[in-house]
Parts: sequence; C-alpha cells; structure tokens
Amino acid sequence: MSSKPQTIDRFSLHRWFAILLILLLLPVGVGVRAEEARLYETVSDFEGANIAISAGTVLDQLLGEVFEEVNCLRYEDISAQLEALKKGDVDAVALDLPMATLIMAQQPEYVIFPEILLEDRYGFVLEKDSELTEPFSQIIRELEADGTLADLKAKWCSGNEETMIIDWSAYSLEDRANGTLRYAYDSAAMPMDYIAADGNAAGFEVELLLMIADRLDMGVEFTRSNVSSLISFVQTGKADVASSCFSITPERLEQVDFPEAHYVGGTVLLCREENIPTSNGDVNLNSPGVTIAVEAATIPETAAKQTYPSANYIYVNNASDGFLAVQSGKALAFAVNRSIYESSIQSGMKGLRLHADGVVGDVGNVSVGISPVTKIPNADQKINDFLAEMESQGVLDEMNQRWVIQHDYSMPEIPKAENPDLTLKVGTTGLAEPYSFYQGAQVTGFDIELMQRFAFWLNADVVFEMYDWNGLVPACVSGKVDYIASNLFETPEKREVMAFSSPYTQVETVMVIAQEEKDPGFWASLASSFEKTFIRENRWRLIVNGLIVTLEIAVLAGIFGTILGFGLCLLLRSKKRWLRAPFKAFCVLIQGIPSLVVLMIIYFVIFASSSISPVAVGIIAFAILFAVSVAGILQTGINAIDNGQWEAASALGFTRVGTFVRVILPQALRHVLPLYKGEFVSMLKLTSIVGYISIEDLTKAGDIIRSRTYEAFFPLIATAAIYFAISTLVTFAIGRIEIKIDPKQRPRRLPKGVQEISGAMETRKEAPAYESGELIRVEHLKKAYPNATPLKDVNTVIHRGEVITIIGPSGTGKSTLMRCINRLEIPTAGKITVFGKDMGDRKTNLCAVRRRMGMVFQSFNLFNHLNVIENVMLAPTTLLGVSKQEAYENGMRLLRMVGMGEKALNYPDEMSGGQKQRVAIARALAMNPEIVLFDEPTSALDPTMVGEVLSVMRKLAAEGLTMMIVTHEMKFARDVSTRIFYMDQGIIYEDGTPEEIFDHPRRNRTRAFVNRLKVLFFSITSPNYDFIAMTEALQQFGEKHLLTRRQIDNLRRAFEEICATNILPNSPEDYTLRVFTEYSEEANRLEMRFIWGGARYNPMEEGDELSIRLVRGFIQESHYEYVDGENRLALVL
Repeated sequence: MSSKPQTIDRFSLHRWFAILLILLLLPVGVGVRAEEARLYETVSDFEGANIAISAGTVLDQLLGEVFEEVNCLRYEDISAQLEALKKGDVDAVALDLPMATLIMAQQPEYVIFPEILLEDRYGFVLEKDSELTEPFSQIIRELEADGTLADLKAKWCSGNEETMIIDWSAYSLEDRANGTLRYAYDSAAMPMDYIAADGNAAGFEVELLLMIADRLDMGVEFTRSNVSSLISFVQTGKADVASSCFSITPERLEQVDFPEAHYVGGTVLLCREENIPTSNGDVNLNSPGVTIAVEAATIPETAAKQTYPSANYIYVNNASDGFLAVQSGKALAFAVNRSIYESSIQSGMKGLRLHADGVVGDVGNVSVGISPVTKIPNADQKINDFLAEMESQGVLDEMNQRWVIQHDYSMPEIPKAENPDLTLKVGTTGLAEPYSFYQGAQVTGFDIELMQRFAFWLNADVVFEMYDWNGLVPACVSGKVDYIASNLFETPEKREVMAFSSPYTQVETVMVIAQEEKDPGFWASLASSFEKTFIRENRWRLIVNGLIVTLEIAVLAGIFGTILGFGLCLLLRSKKRWLRAPFKAFCVLIQGIPSLVVLMIIYFVIFASSSISPVAVGIIAFAILFAVSVAGILQTGINAIDNGQWEAASALGFTRVGTFVRVILPQALRHVLPLYKGEFVSMLKLTSIVGYISIEDLTKAGDIIRSRTYEAFFPLIATAAIYFAISTLVTFAIGRIEIKIDPKQRPRRLPKGVQEISGAMETRKEAPAYESGELIRVEHLKKAYPNATPLKDVNTVIHRGEVITIIGPSGTGKSTLMRCINRLEIPTAGKITVFGKDMGDRKTNLCAVRRRMGMVFQSFNLFNHLNVIENVMLAPTTLLGVSKQEAYENGMRLLRMVGMGEKALNYPDEMSGGQKQRVAIARALAMNPEIVLFDEPTSALDPTMVGEVLSVMRKLAAEGLTMMIVTHEMKFARDVSTRIFYMDQGIIYEDGTPEEIFDHPRRNRTRAFVNRLKVLFFSITSPNYDFIAMTEALQQFGEKHLLTRRQIDNLRRAFEEICATNILPNSPEDYTLRVFTEYSEEANRLEMRFIWGGARYNPMEEGDELSIRLVRGFIQESHYEYVDGENRLALVL
C-alpha cells in the first residue's frame, strides 16, 4: 500500500511564523511603550516618583515636606545616583544646587528641574560654642562684600576642570602663629569638597577654608571621611571644622555651630533631559545650568544677568561669535542688541529666533567714546554739540530709520573738508551690523556715516582704525584713536578710564535661541555658503587684501627678525659677561611673555604717542619675537658643531669671524634650517593676532566675513586653507635650501672656476726661506688647570729641518705643549717665540703666524660641509689670495702625494679614518707651512690604518719638512726623528737623538719608560730567512713581558701560519715583509701586524684553508686593507 507524502501549505507556514513573531514582539512593544519618556512639568508631577538621595542625609525628611508620596532610595555617592538615573532605576536625583549645576555643565544629558524645592543655606560645621564661630563669620562677610565668594562660585561650578584648581603655593599648611585648623571634609561632594586628579583636596569649600585659615594666620591639617561621619568628627574633637555642603538646619544647630552661610542655594531635582519639557517651546533661561552667551561690558550683558541671575554665562568677542555659539550648541541663548539681531536676519542668518521672553532688562544707551589723551581741544564738547545739532535737525532719526529699521545699507554721499584743520582718528570694529560693518571691502554703517558727518562738521579728515572688541578701549585710552564709534555701550568700568558723549541712540536687549531649520541638502547648503562667503559683495577681495597684509608682516618680520636674531646670537656668545647678560635677560623676558601681550605692549605702551602705522608695529613686534627664536636656534646649531672645527680653522689662520662665516655657519645651517622652518611657519600663523591692533590681516578678513554671513565653516576653512598653503610653500622653499646646502645632495663636480688637470707632480712646494735656522723658542712655559698642571717649566729651541717626536706617558703635557705653541691654549706663564714673533704679545698677528705653521689633529677635524679638494683649497684661496685654479692644481698635487687623488670629490664622512688623516695632512701642507705640528695623528685610527698615515709622514720627513710630532708609535719615532723629547713631570725630561733616547737613555725615568715598551719588529727580505731565530725572538719577547703560555704559543703559531704558510709563498722575492708585534699591558691587547708589497692578497680569505681555520680559532679579530701597493694585515690575539 502506497502512502502519499504530506505537504505543508507555504502560505500557512508564513502566516504562523508572522503570528509567532508578533507574539514574541508584543511584550517588547509594551515595554517600549511603558518606557516612553515621562514629562515633569510641575513639582506635583514627581508625586510617587523614585528619587535618589545620598546616604547619611536627611533629604528624605525634607522631601517628605514637599511631596505627599515619594520613594527615596539611598546611595553612597553621586556616581551611583547618576548611574541609577541613567538606567531608569530612579526618576530624579535630589542634590544641592552647586553639585547639580556642575553635573549639568559637564554632562548635558542631565538637566535641572527649574524650580528649587527647598531653599537652603550652606555653612561650615564647628564645635558647639566654638571660639572660631564669630571669626569665621566675619571673614565670610568680608569675602562676600569684596566679591570673592561670587568668584569662587563661578569658578567651581563652571565645569571647566582646567580652571577648577587650587594654587597651593598661595597658602601655607604648616603650623602658624595661631596654630593649625584640623579640617575634615567629604571627598565625593563635587564641586564643594572632593579629591582632584592630582590627589589633593579641591572644591569651593576647600579653597574657602584655606582663605579663612590664611586670614586667621593658621595652618591646615586635612582629614577625609564620609559625609555621615563628619559632624561626629567635630563633636568628638577629632576635627575643628568640617564641610560637605551641609545645610544649616535647626536640628543641626542644636548639636553644632554654623558660622555665616557661605552659599545660598537649595535642593533641586536632576533629571534626564527628555523628562523636562520646555515652556511655550522655550526653555526657562533662569534655570541653573543654562548657559547664556554675552559680550563683555555691554548693556545686553547687564540686562541678561539682571533677568536671569541663576544662569551660567560665557563671553564672546562679538555678535557673530554669539550667534555661532547658539547655533553650535555652546550656549543655549545669546543676549544681544535687538537691532543687530534684526539686521542679521535681514542679511540671511538662519537657524535662530527670539526667545519668548521678548525684550529683557532696561533700555541701554549707545554713545561715542572719547579718548582722555586726544589732541583735539574740547573733544567732548564738540561731539556733544554735533550730536545735539544732528538731533535737532532730525538727522539722527532719519539715519536710524534708514540703517536700523529699514535696513537700507546705501551709504549717502557725505561731503569732505576741502582744507581740513586736522585728522580725526576713529576706532571701530567693522563687526557690528548695522552700526559698523563691511560691504565688500568697504566699511559702512550707522556709526561710520555718523563720524563722517562729524568730520565734515569739524572740518577734518577722518580715518577709521579697525580693532578687535578687546582692543578698542585700550586704543582709545592710549590715544591711538580720538573717538570710538562702534555701537559702544556705557558701563561704569568704561567711565573710569574714558569719557562718553551724549547718547545718540538706544538699544533693547533680546535673547536669541536656536530654531530648527529645514535641511536644504548638502550641495545646496554648500553652494549657498560659498556664494555668501566669496561672491556676494565681492568679499573675496577681503581675503586677498588680508593675505597681502599677512604676507607683508610675516615676510618683513622674518627678514628683520633673522638679521636681528643673528646679531643677538653673536651678542649672546660674547665672552664678555657684562655684554652678554642683559641680552640674555631680554631673551628670557620675551620668551616668558605671551606674544599677544608683547604685541599690545609695543603698540599701546611703547608706541602709544607715535603715529607709526599698525602694520609697522606688527612687523617690529614679530621681528623681535622671531629674533629671539632665531637666536636660540642659531645657538643650538652652533653648539652642535664640534669644537674641533673652530680649532682647525684657527690653526689654518682664519680669524674668529672668518671661521664662523666660512666653517661654522655653513655647517650649523644644516641643524638650524629644520628648526628655522618650523619657527617661521609658527610666526606666520601667529600673525593672526594682529587684528587686536587695527590690522586687517587674513584672520581679521575671515572674522569680518563671518560677521556678515553668520557662518563659521566657509570663512574659517578658507582662512585655514590659505594658511596651510602658505605654510606648505614656505616649508617647500626652505626645504629646497636644505637640499642645496646638504653635501650629499650636491652634484659631484669640480669647484666653479676650476679646470681639470690631467696630472700633477706628487711633491710639495718648498716653503720660502726664513732668515734664521731657529723657528720656535720656548722659555719657562707653564700651563696650569684648576685640577692639574701638565706643563711646569718647558724650555726648548726648534730649528729648520728638524723632525721632533714627543713621547712619554699619558698626561705629561705632550699635546698641551703643541697647542700652546699654536696658541690654541693660552699659557699660564712663560714665553713662546715663533718665527721671531712673541705669541703672547697683543701686537702679534696670530693668524699670520698660524698661516706659516700647519697643524694636524688626532681627530682629523676636516670641514664636513666641504669635499676633499674644497677642504684643501679653502685656506689658500681665502687667506693667501691664491687663484682657484692654482689652489686646485696644488691641492691635487698634494692629494696625489698622500695617495688621495681619487677621493678629491668625496666628503669626509665617506672616508676611513686613515684617509681623513691623510687629507688633513694635505690641507695643512696646502698653506706651504714652514713647520707642521702633528698632535697624535694616529691615536684615533684603526690599527690597520696607522701605517698609511705614517708612510705619508715618512715621505714628508724625507723631503726635509720641519715637523713636531706627538706619537705613541715608537718604531716610527725611532725611524724618522732627528730629535726626541721625552716628557715627564711637566718638563722635557730628556732631549736627544733616537739612539740616545731608545738605546742609551741618560735619566732613570726615560730608561724606565723605554724598558716598558713592549714592541718587537723584524723584517724578512729573503726567502732564505731564519725561521727558527724569528720564532725564538717571539718566544723571548713573550717571556720578557710576562705573557701567558697561551699568548706566546699564539704568537708563534700566527707567525708560522700567516708568514711561512701563506704570505711568503705568494709574494715576489724582491718585496720585504715587515712584522710588528706589540703588547699593551693596560688594555691586555696583543697585536701582530704584517706589511708587504706586491699584488693584492688577503691571507684570511685567499690563504690555505686549514691554516686560516687554525688562525681564526685563536684570534679575536682581524683587519685587512690594500693601500698604495701594500698589503696590510692586523691580528688581535
């Protein structure tokens, strides 16, 4: 029997699935509905609500007096209460007003219910019948009278943690004349008492307590505790005073004392933002936590603070910034002159409307500000007479109708004085439509027309100076302008420093708030913003003109600042302290003062009575600021150059200035330019502050456009883009200069004006003959340092043609003697005569003497910014006046002589130590000196490179060049010297021929030194050498100097495997093999060196495999090189 398979209807399946889904989502939907935001419009709406309170308080009793039914839930701290509110566990949090205000400022998702439930007064807790009660009360009354308490409230309830700090340096916590206050506080009652991020106490009550203790001349000892325990602390004597936003209640007054209340507030309810509705669509601006934007020292500020005393206030620079603060959500409302708001709407401002409260505060007067130091006689009477005449003629009413009511911005033709008696300088902002604003690139407005009429009435020319709002009053007070006309309000503070004319118009204050606007779409909004910012009224011209001014200030300040900075750097490096100190103090002063303050001091103080243009002042100010930066940068760059560069240039005969210009500065620029580039770009951007002193730069142009368009995006982006473009161009230009001065980036070619030569002699030119055989005389030379005296009494005479080597233990003054002869060190006493000139005589031209006396340093000291041939050519062309071609030919001759002809276009850092030293010798010889001083020329070299330098020096000695050589190469000293100085005990201890010093020393110290020399040398000139005799010599050398058995065996094995097995079988018979063995006891270093001629052959790579494996097993390191047809191998055993 077959069965038919069952099928499920597809429609039925979908239907059942839909029903199941609905059933599953139904509870969720109900839950969502149940969780819809509840609105609290009146206090009674909180009946039956869950309200969080702090544990240890009596808020539940207090709330019971307000509500018939309320559920109070206790939490240990504020954070737990806020978390409960956020999650919906409670409907509100009952808090003291200051805490709630701070939370609302920092976390905008919470708002304060507008009504204060229970008005309250907060005070410090003192012991019952405490002697401190009345002193506390008296101090608190004084602090309230002078405004200190109000300032503390604003500071600690602002929500700005950068300002919510205590300056602990202003208070002394140690025990003072009247003892120490033991102070207990709650660490979690922000902003009244809490622990700051640095671990110190902070808060309104904490700082107030410190002020009170300071006036009582008492120290303070801090103790933290929970709020529930603080009153007990005072009652039991553990603390003298406590605080944690304690309300002053009758119950508490029975237990403890409270001095005068220091804060009047109350208990409020903090709710989630969605639970508090607005009234008539508008918020209650008099609610704690509401932020209102105002312009400082204006009638709208006064009106707003009188009407909304509970609100918080922020300050903006102008109306445009105030509108933007509301649009961007930084402020809930902006208090502004009604006519300015209406003009802004007329100009197309969107997204704002008037608050339902309408006009607030009293009507204010607008007047002309009068400079107290103006040179116009009877300036106040003249402006008042003019205004009275304009009012009587109906001109003021006509102007008000046209500019303020009808918004007709057509400036009428105002006659100008034909033969003016004076020039009227008027300060304005250009940012207060319809009173003073820009149409295109032209300033216009009610106040502008008014002052043009006044100038004609006065038979004067008129000049309008543009200032930021913060710069207007200082400009007027300092006499930079005669009058201010820019919708200026009279305030008591302003009347203290300047006079005002009779009012010529009145203003009403309105509150502007945000309004929802239909989004026109991104592209439409973008097009509209572009048109308003750049096209309308040809506002792009403002940007162009501002850019020109910015570039003028930046470029000229950069040029003058660089020149001044260079001079300042030289003064700071002066060796004369009396000259250096004041300029160092000046730099510290400028670096310690904000740039804006420096700018305003120069403009409003130093040039207060001068007619110099603001642009010129800006250039001067920024040139000074930039000069200080440049001086510091140059100092850094110069200090980065090794002192050896100074010494090398001086030894060649350069003056200090010549050394700086030719050697130090070119190298320092490589370190300076990256920093200079950054400082110049920073200075360029810093010019954006010049708007404070009546300069319409690029940033000011952006501000002017923003004041007309009431949009921040396009003007700011345009300004930022232009600054970025300029900075990029500057960075690129200076970067190109960096590349130009970087030796590695230059093309490898001959110096300009030089023709290449095919060949040259490899001998040097003879120096001109000198009348006497005596070149140098040293008499009773002494050199003392604070901790040592290397030279005590040195006497000697050096004659032409002598080769003198100076040997001796370290620290015996060998190099010091050399440096004293060349005057790189100043002797303490004694006399040095070189070429008949007393080197200590002020009349002696040291540079001229040094040009006849070369010097080679142990650290080479080649000029790193020049290539090899430029190093050699620099001194002859600059100091001797030799033509470039002649210097080049002679330089190449010398380079070939020292085996460096092929490296002529290389730079110092591309060469080995031995190669650098040979170039240094050629550079010294290029001056054709009569004597050359060699200061340990091989001490900084790798052992394998010593030979190449010594071979050059041997060649020079063979040519008869007079030389003085400080060396530790005893074999070399024996071979090339005509005289040897052994120095010890600060004197030339023994002077003699090589044979006398090395073979027959007369004095004990010399004899002991020679005996300590651990050097063995022998040469192999024939294949039939005595192998056994040489190995025995190595054996005797090891035993004599107490080498270990292993070291002696290694010596013999190295000689056998390297010489006998590898070198000699692969060398031609007519070449000599030289073998050097040297042992340094101090370094415990045993070294063998092999030098032989012939073709290039490295035994360590090309030799017998078994031999090389044996050698590698007992050596520490090896070095091989092939130089001038010689193979050189060094082994460290």
